[in-house]
Amino acid sequence: MDGMSENLRTYTQALYLMDAVVQRTPPGAWANASPCPDWCAAELVGHHLQTMERLTNDLTGAAPAPERSEADLAGDDASASWTTGRDALLEALDQDGALQRVVTTPFGEMEVDALLGFISVDVATHAWDLAQAVGVDHGIPASVGERNLGMVGASGELLRGAGMLGPIVEVADDAPVVDRWIAMMGRDPSA
Repeated sequence: MDGMSENLRTYTQALYLMDAVVQRTPPGAWANASPCPDWCAAELVGHHLQTMERLTNDLTGAAPAPERSEADLAGDDASASWTTGRDALLEALDQDGALQRVVTTPFGEMEVDALLGFISVDVATHAWDLAQAVGVDHGIPASVGERNLGMVGASGELLRGAGMLGPIVEVADDAPVVDRWIAMMGRDPSA
């Protein structure tokens, strides 16, 4: 590996926050509705599996996978699908030069390192969403909330204008930082 960049550390932390929620999800909760109106709990995992699979394929030179729905990607065992996808991506990221590779994203061409920093907010947000959907503690530390609040504050309106974020939910100025960040993402932390 080239050495761990700040973006890779941030992404890895978000990935393992999501992993902790996935591993604690009760087997019967995968069909639960999530704060994302179009996705149930398993489909939230499928969303990330889609992103992880694309990035893994880009890094390993594999042919692009055929388009599949989030539900198909999660499969009958979303937890096992997650673990397989997580491990494949981490192995691909562990190759020399992986962080410097340029990949095509919905936001244009980017170095993998920059992409990881950008998508870490999405992973952490959906860790919160999944925790809400399945009734477990999200476990997101204030330091992640603080970092993500700063990132969303800098680019939130651009993402909101593109339809990627819901309207800001009003919370008290002295609300916990994770609640303020989640509210910026268009989620109601009190729900």
